[in-house]
Amino acid sequence: MTTRTCFPTRSSSYVQVHALLLEAASEVKLEPCVCSKRSATPTKLDKMLEKELRLCERSCSLREEILGAEVPEISHLSREILDTAFAAHDVLMEKETFRSLSSYFCSITPVLEGMRREIKDSLATQQALESLQRDIGKAKSFVNLYKKKSRFYQLMHCRNIVKTAQDITRDVGNSLALVSLANTEVSVDIRNNVEKLKDQMIHVEYQASQQKLEIVEKIEMGIKEHKTDQAFVNDLIRQIACALGVAVEDSSEMKLILDDFRREKEEAAEKKEREEEAFMEQIIALLSRCTPEVIREEYRVLRSTGSSTEELPPFDTFLCPLSKGVMEDPVSVVTGQTYERARIQEWFACGNNTDPITKQILPVLDLKPNHKLRECIEEWADRNHCSQICNARKKLESGEGALIEQALHDLLELWHRSYKIRHWIAEEQLVALLLELLRSGDKGIRCNILSVLQTIISDGDDNKRQLVDAGGVGVVVHCLARNIVVSKLAVALLVELLQSSSGFMPSVAPLVLERLSQEGESIMLLVTLSQNREDMEAAHNAELVLRKLCNKDENLVEMAKANWFTPLMERLCHGSDDSKLKMATALGDLELTQLSMETLGDKGAIQTLAEMVAGKLEFKVAALRALQNLTSCRANKKRLVEAGAVPLVLDHLFSVRFAVNVREPAAAIFEKLVLTDGTTFLVDANGDALDSGKVLNDLLALQDSLSSASTVRKHVLSSLQGLVSSPLDSEAKKTFKEAHGIAILLPLLERREPEVRDVAVEVLCCLASEHAHEISSFIMEKKLAALLVRLLNNERQGDVAAAAAGILACLPQEDTSLTKELVEENAVSALIHLVSHGNVRLKESAIGALLRFTLPSDIELQRKLVDLGIFTALKGLIYSGTQVSKVRAAIALRNFSASTMKLSTPPKLHRCCCFLVGKASVVCRVHGGQCGEKTTFCLVEAEVVPDLVLLVRNRETDSAGAAVDALSTLVLENENLEKGARFLHDEKAVGPILDLVSHGTEPSKEKSLDLLRKVFKVKKLAGHYADKARILLVDQATHGSEAIGKQATRVLASLENFESSSVY
Repeated sequence: MTTRTCFPTRSSSYVQVHALLLEAASEVKLEPCVCSKRSATPTKLDKMLEKELRLCERSCSLREEILGAEVPEISHLSREILDTAFAAHDVLMEKETFRSLSSYFCSITPVLEGMRREIKDSLATQQALESLQRDIGKAKSFVNLYKKKSRFYQLMHCRNIVKTAQDITRDVGNSLALVSLANTEVSVDIRNNVEKLKDQMIHVEYQASQQKLEIVEKIEMGIKEHKTDQAFVNDLIRQIACALGVAVEDSSEMKLILDDFRREKEEAAEKKEREEEAFMEQIIALLSRCTPEVIREEYRVLRSTGSSTEELPPFDTFLCPLSKGVMEDPVSVVTGQTYERARIQEWFACGNNTDPITKQILPVLDLKPNHKLRECIEEWADRNHCSQICNARKKLESGEGALIEQALHDLLELWHRSYKIRHWIAEEQLVALLLELLRSGDKGIRCNILSVLQTIISDGDDNKRQLVDAGGVGVVVHCLARNIVVSKLAVALLVELLQSSSGFMPSVAPLVLERLSQEGESIMLLVTLSQNREDMEAAHNAELVLRKLCNKDENLVEMAKANWFTPLMERLCHGSDDSKLKMATALGDLELTQLSMETLGDKGAIQTLAEMVAGKLEFKVAALRALQNLTSCRANKKRLVEAGAVPLVLDHLFSVRFAVNVREPAAAIFEKLVLTDGTTFLVDANGDALDSGKVLNDLLALQDSLSSASTVRKHVLSSLQGLVSSPLDSEAKKTFKEAHGIAILLPLLERREPEVRDVAVEVLCCLASEHAHEISSFIMEKKLAALLVRLLNNERQGDVAAAAAGILACLPQEDTSLTKELVEENAVSALIHLVSHGNVRLKESAIGALLRFTLPSDIELQRKLVDLGIFTALKGLIYSGTQVSKVRAAIALRNFSASTMKLSTPPKLHRCCCFLVGKASVVCRVHGGQCGEKTTFCLVEAEVVPDLVLLVRNRETDSAGAAVDALSTLVLENENLEKGARFLHDEKAVGPILDLVSHGTEPSKEKSLDLLRKVFKVKKLAGHYADKARILLVDQATHGSEAIGKQATRVLASLENFESSSVY
């Protein structure tokens, strides 16, 4: 045979092909391969193999284009190799095995192309190429066969796949080496490459994954031992699903996989592949014999053929000779005797080698399963179990407590005897019956029913679905509200309901979660139970259920309403944008306690929301509304400052680029920051104070620019109230004045919207002391006295009434026109009513407003107040009012007492029989005439002097000085000095007044010294108090202020002028 010319003269095309082949050969560096793991996603190796396949295909096509068909055997063989490599790369199961095979085939192509230049067309070459082509053909058939098969089929044949692939790889390696050996002229480099590749291929070891091998072995064992245990089958199905990359919960996908396997079994039957068909039929029977449909049909047959509900005793052959109990796994020894497997194994483990019954020596200790006897025992047990279930139903329907308890006990025992029971119970509809008993049953059996239900639904999805369909979720939720024993069992039942499904039944968990979401009380009850520290297991289970319910944002909101904020905060901080928006919106709508606000603040809500304010518009609105809801808590105000959000809030409030839906919550937040705390929180993130004057100016400008219907106005006014009620610095006050703030606020008194007008009243109350004349003039000009009186009479809004009274208390008392207007509007009655029945703030403001009506210049107005019972109200204030109220009460008493001397009349003379006898009537001890509470406003007759003395004893308060002032009206130098002084002595008032000289406030000391000066003009009283007074006066003259020292010196000098003293 002549030598065939393999290659033409080298050209640029040849160089290109040669470079491509060298590149392909250089990139394939395989080592002996052991494949044991499966990857569900493309790996780096997958991508490299794909690149190699494309590269080899391109090089071969280019080679054929250049060389034509000079060596058709090699060209055709290269194409076959590439086709096989491509096909192997796409097989779905045993990917490692097939892709390793594909990689080796990719390595062969450049090696063959390298030999093409140097091989000769000899007989040995032709035989070697034919051998290689046969092996490649086998590989191609092998790959194409399994490429068409389903994943489950490939799983069942994984051992055969690995063995065949390994044999093919080794055969191809040997055949490739023969091609090289048949041509001695092949270069050393090419021969070395061939030898290296052949060495790798003949030593290759493929292995199926341990997971797949375990599944195959388990299936073979189940077929061999006639396994009918559903737990075994369910576990097997879970393993198969995992190996095939299918979700266990996706029952529809598993059904499709088994349907494909059934079709492949039918194809095997058509092809007369009897052994293959039989094996596949056994697999299908194993996986199908324990399906719920089959088991429930078996129960229906048993029930329809059963003539009695009495249990059948076991036959003797069913009993193990060793244990005397019914056998579950009967096995026979070589003598033919049958025993329970576990007991005979124990016998052998003790060193025995004889048959326990016949005593024969056993040549081998092999055990053979007695399948027929086992089936008979199972049939007997099934009939008895069917009877027991029917009997249990009758007992449950009887309504008798003892029978119900017995039925529950029987069901629990039955459950553990056979895997079929759960499906038979489902067929008997016992779950619905148990739920009805749980609804209406007494407390004694409620716990037992919950325990039985939990057992029945465990690993039984059909019973779970029955429970859900019968409204069982709602019944169980109601049990959560009972005592801890019942609620613990109820939540454990819910946990069981939410366990993943097994086998072919779809999971009921999504439906359970939906029903729980629809039950109004479920989340609240679960949250309460999760916080139970007395039973940690119940609390843990409750939290497990709650975590499952976190699948819906709406449920997180309900959890937050029940004061469990952790899931909501997790979603707010780390959820999607949509979830964050929902959570922020929910925070804006929740009704929160102070503790809840602090909890949310601790979890980082303020910082997160502050960051959201800087985002898109919808995030701004939601975050600002949430912050509005959270900043009622002082701790959260601090967190808002720490987050540097106060300037941000002000920017959103004052900037005209934002609409009302942004400015309103910003205004509400600012209101909460300043209303009770003034300028405390007007600081930036660094702790530097913001310019309160500028803020005040911006608020006034905003207030002046707002439309009449703006919802922002009330918050702005309240913010102004907070600022002006706090001590403003001089610059802020100057800003307020320059901005004509009072002129902006006064017109709001005329607004018809109560919410705006009322807040304006409260703001003006804070400003009234500094702007009294302006406010008074506006009230008179606009005739608003009637409005203020209406506000005084509005007891439902106590704060507004107190503010109105507070304004009146600050207005000039000398404005008689205003006083007259108020009297005509019946303000006096309203104010006295507030002093008598209002709260602390109302009383304080009302008595301040009443002072203008107590002036001595208008005795008739004083009389009107006395007739309305003002003395009683004043006494009440002295005992229980605030310090301000006590001061004002004492001032009012002083005003009334100032009129007494003018109103007091001389005593009348009475005739006795025929003689004119001057008999004096009872006269006032102080005023020397006829006095009365209502006629002369006498403090003595009104019995308020002891109350004033009580005030004097409060030495370090302003009320003590006011009381001294009132008592001073009883000691008038030109009229009743001695009587008044003696009266104060008798009422034990002088001693407290002396103490006030030493320990009182500066104004109190001045008033006390002035009164003592008058008292000590009575010689006997001066002598009586001289010793004590001298010490106190010397001390004040020496150590007191300049004014007090001078005054004390004058009083001391008057004492020294007395020649002697006597005891009174």
